[in-house]
Amino acid sequence: MKKTKSGNVSKNLEICVTNTYTPVENQTQTHYPHSHEFLELYIHISGKAEYMVENMIWPVDYGSVVITRENELHCVRMYEDD
Repeated sequence: MKKTKSGNVSKNLEICVTNTYTPVENQTQTHYPHSHEFLELYIHISGKAEYMVENMIWPVDYGSVVITRENELHCVRMYEDD
């Protein structure tokens, strides 16, 4: 196995942690799609939801992980009863 040299990527790494809750009332779209100039790692830890990336929507539940690229339109939609 060939070894490759790796540099220290942490000097340019910025980590931001947020808690998101955007309910979907009667399953209508009350969420706000957005994009960033950075990669986003979303880890779903509670409730039933959907995650929208560009023009696709996926169901997410406990343990789901979504990675969005920079400038990719995305949002999470939580169900009101969760």
